[in-house]
Amino acid sequence: MVRTVRDPEVLNHIAWAVVNPRQKLPDRDLELARLAVEQAAASAHDEDPEILRTRARVAFLSGDRAAAIRYQLRAIELAPEVRKKEYDTTLAEYRATEEH
Repeated sequence: MVRTVRDPEVLNHIAWAVVNPRQKLPDRDLELARLAVEQAAASAHDEDPEILRTRARVAFLSGDRAAAIRYQLRAIELAPEVRKKEYDTTLAEYRATEEH
C-alpha cells in the first residue's frame, strides 16, 4: 500500500534533505524536491518561512534565480529575527549569481 504524505513539515524536510547545501550529494533529485516543497507550500499557503527558504533553494538549484530571490525575500519577511541574518546571506548568494 502506498501512502501519501500531506504534512507540510514532513514534505519540507524531504525537500530540504535533497537541496541542503551542507549535504554533499553526487546527484540531487530536484524534481522530487520541487514536488515535495510545492505541496508543502500549498498546504502552508506560502506563509511558512522554512518552506519558502526550501522553495527558494529548489528554484536556485533548478536555475530559476528570479523565483529563488522572490521566495527568499518572502522568507525573510516572515522569518523570526534569529533567522534573518542566515536568510539574508543566502539571498546575497542568489543575487550574486544573478549578476554573472
